[in-house]
Amino acid sequence: MSSEFRSHIPASVSSVIETLQQNGHQAHVVGGCVRDLLMGRKPKDWDVTTDALPAETAALFAKVIPTGMKHGTVTVLVDDEPIEVTTYRTDGDYTDGRRPDSVRFGVSLGEDLARRDFTMNAIAYDPRADSLVDPFEGKKAIVERKIRAVGRAEDRFREDGLRAMRALRFMATLGFELDATILIAVTATLNVLAKVSAERFRDELLKMLGAEHPRAALDAAQRTGALGLVIPELNEGVGCTQNRHHKHDVWTHTLVAVDHTIGDPIRRLGALLHDVGKPGTRAAYEDRPGEFSFLQHELTGAEMTASIAERLKLSSEQKQRVVGMVEHHMFTCDPDQKASNLRRFLRRVSPELIPDLFALRIGDVVGKGLGEDATGRVNLFREAIERVQHEPQLLSERDLAIDGRDVMRELALTPGPRVGTVLKTLLERVTENPELNTRDLLLALLPELPNNC
Repeated sequence: MSSEFRSHIPASVSSVIETLQQNGHQAHVVGGCVRDLLMGRKPKDWDVTTDALPAETAALFAKVIPTGMKHGTVTVLVDDEPIEVTTYRTDGDYTDGRRPDSVRFGVSLGEDLARRDFTMNAIAYDPRADSLVDPFEGKKAIVERKIRAVGRAEDRFREDGLRAMRALRFMATLGFELDATILIAVTATLNVLAKVSAERFRDELLKMLGAEHPRAALDAAQRTGALGLVIPELNEGVGCTQNRHHKHDVWTHTLVAVDHTIGDPIRRLGALLHDVGKPGTRAAYEDRPGEFSFLQHELTGAEMTASIAERLKLSSEQKQRVVGMVEHHMFTCDPDQKASNLRRFLRRVSPELIPDLFALRIGDVVGKGLGEDATGRVNLFREAIERVQHEPQLLSERDLAIDGRDVMRELALTPGPRVGTVLKTLLERVTENPELNTRDLLLALLPELPNNC
């Protein structure tokens, strides 16, 4: 290794290792942080492994949180920075498909590394000795950009069902390829992955969607059956052909759209689900063989997305956002349309959702595969919307200069549905011409309204 490699390790982590070693124990940084260092990436988390028993580790430091003493982990606080320190161990059976029923301490570093998931994560580094311990050729896997299991992939995935989703997530976030044995093992162990909680599945999926280009990983997740465990609705898009406006089937279109929808993972989730309603609304044209319509697929998709959001245990805010993206993604993106139509768009869509819809529209158009200039058109539409947004906004009947009491008094009405209908009609008139929204002008309009309005 090199001093340059060692210099990237924070002083707090080095001090933990030094304290353990000065008290007669072995200590290394291990796992994902070593992998990231070898890749030239900045680690997000730092894990230390040691032969010291949990109680021995806790006795050496002033501030310790007993995070998981049973499984050998304590969290050491150095200047309030948490550093997980785990004792070398081997694991017993995994009855719940997530955590070992028991662990055994007093083993070697090599035995500890042998229990880990992927070779790229089974590397340890001693910064004081500047030595790398890599018994499973994890460094070679990193150079080759391959995700390989430690031992048999199926054995690793039967121990912990989440490892299958982690492999797929690493495929996206690291841009690595999956070893063929891993792809086979994911499908062979779906019954174990099914034991994983919806929250943990969701977290891995969102990390996958947060990658720059998640397309290949999402496709692998669908082909192996992993994605279908929680969102089986997406499987219906595979092979679901569309029409002359689309080069791809619904699933391939979705993959491309996700890759080109720039934004956070929740926005990407909206892109993943935006056409989930298409297969169920697909209808053939009688006069156009091989072409299909998808009437109101966005409304059907919004209902389906609400159910999926519940299944994934999204927060209320996240659910509202994703469902809104699906429901409104078919907006007319024409910068030359009438100002009144732009005002109606702003009335339907919350301001917070507009950036999501613009980003999705770019991904959606690129996903058609026809080479259209999505970004240019969306930018023109954005400018048109911004011009209208500078006007006083009429988002509902409450923004009118008169209210229901005025309507009842002027038209001699009693409370009932017609009052609301009149107000809706007035809102449409004001949407066409905002200058009408004064008390005198609206009162003058009331006698002119048709009786059935």
